Amino acid sequence: MKTKLREWLKRYLAAEIVGTIAVLVGSALGYWLCDSKVVVAYIATVSELVGYYGVIIYQDIRNSRRQGYYNARKFLVDIRKIICEFGVAEYLDTFVLRPFFLLTMPVLCNNFAVGTIVGKLCADITFYIPAIAARELQNHLERRRQRRRQTL
Repeated sequence: MKTKLREWLKRYLAAEIVGTIAVLVGSALGYWLCDSKVVVAYIATVSELVGYYGVIIYQDIRNSRRQGYYNARKFLVDIRKIICEFGVAEYLDTFVLRPFFLLTMPVLCNNFAVGTIVGKLCADITFYIPAIAARELQNHLERRRQRRRQTL
């Protein structure tokens, strides 16, 4: 389990740090620009998406380039893997859970900054369960493909 935890931290920690900064900046900017808490929740969500996936895409491209020649085809493979890993989790997260938590937690906590962080943490928990499950399934299928190639 320690090995898996290290693997997950290596994959997600930098993206989480950038995403956290982005959600705080985005929500503060949204709060400054308008009075609608719903709009602020969606601005914060989009801000986190940009920061988080910017890091994930950068990491995947960097790792693929280290393996050798990098071209448009390999880029599309990287993007496909990201979609498989995060697709279901991100759909639920972006359109339902994260805006809900970022809208309700500041009200429940009666403090905008604390509520935003608590809302982000609640959304992260519900996001990572399906995302990590999808990544583990991808890794399992890739290992099976490699074993099959070796036996042929």
